[in-house]
Amino acid sequence: MAIPIVVACGRGRDISAPVIRDYILKRARQRLGNNNDVQPKLLYLGTPNFETQEGLDLQLKGYQKSCDIEHLKLTKSLPSFEEIQDSIQAADIIAVSGGNTLFAMNRWKRLGIDILLKEAYMRGTVMCGGSAGAICWFDGGHSDSLDPATVLNQKDNLTEAEKSDWNYVRIAGLGLIPALCCPHHDQIQSNGVKRADDFDAMLLRNPGEIGICIDNNAAFVLEGDQWFTLSTGPWEHAEKGGNVQRKVFDNGSIVSTTLDCNVMQSQPLSELLTPPDFTHLP
Repeated sequence: MAIPIVVACGRGRDISAPVIRDYILKRARQRLGNNNDVQPKLLYLGTPNFETQEGLDLQLKGYQKSCDIEHLKLTKSLPSFEEIQDSIQAADIIAVSGGNTLFAMNRWKRLGIDILLKEAYMRGTVMCGGSAGAICWFDGGHSDSLDPATVLNQKDNLTEAEKSDWNYVRIAGLGLIPALCCPHHDQIQSNGVKRADDFDAMLLRNPGEIGICIDNNAAFVLEGDQWFTLSTGPWEHAEKGGNVQRKVFDNGSIVSTTLDCNVMQSQPLSELLTPPDFTHLP
């Protein structure tokens, strides 16, 4: 029986960090019966970053020699639905870029690709990505999709004030993981607002949700009904790996719990995502 797998990273390029890449490739090869004569098929969905070659090269540099890579472009050109379906069904790994989550989710739903991705997940295809490519697997996420630098048709000659005049927003995902995702949790972006602080405010407005907060250089991994986390350790320009936290509303405030990274010991997802207890409230 196929085991659904999601690897959700803090930023897009983190799927090429050695510890995360090795896990993804291991699971893809297991899907192929550990046949080393066959390269895993990796399908890249660059919809969130409007399918730039730069994005693909940066995110998939760890897979160029070990996978048969296909870039499925859906933004400016459009294959037939049958071609899209065939590409998704043939994939052992589906990797989603970072970028504009709102655009990608709207595009996929309009084309019916959201259904195809859910079916691939149930078949045991390794679903992965970072930033927008992490949010998309959850019920929803804390997104920078209103940042004018992330939209498809960017305005020319924006002032510095205009570039920073935007707010984070909650975007609905595919619902594979019943939680609210915050990628780049340890970062401050061009609006000058800490993601961690703004995510806390979002949870205060939505107190029944569970937050899974992923730093750059870290990943939250779902294996069926189990979970664990990974930290990249030092790699490329990162001096150290990141962390993953669980956040919930409890008794008027946000409670954060750091989840152990690199233990590689799976734990029940049901326990991690148990909703807050509101029975003490009047």
